[in-house]
Amino acid sequence: MVHDPGDQILVLAKSIDLSWKTTRAILMLDSGINAAEYVDRYKKLRPETARLAIQFYRLRERAAKPQPK
Repeated sequence: MVHDPGDQILVLAKSIDLSWKTTRAILMLDSGINAAEYVDRYKKLRPETARLAIQFYRLRERAAKPQPK
């Protein structure tokens, strides 16, 4: 999921409660993404789960930064 731009968009969209119509429009901005492939994943993804995923991404990013000495 981390490497798929479409899935990243789904997680972000769900985490802020965007509708499927809006999410589909955002997906369609990227010509390489077929929005129809994502509708089922969008419906199954719960906003709470998406928010937790965002939280995880942020923590992982912080952990990857070099710590000052």
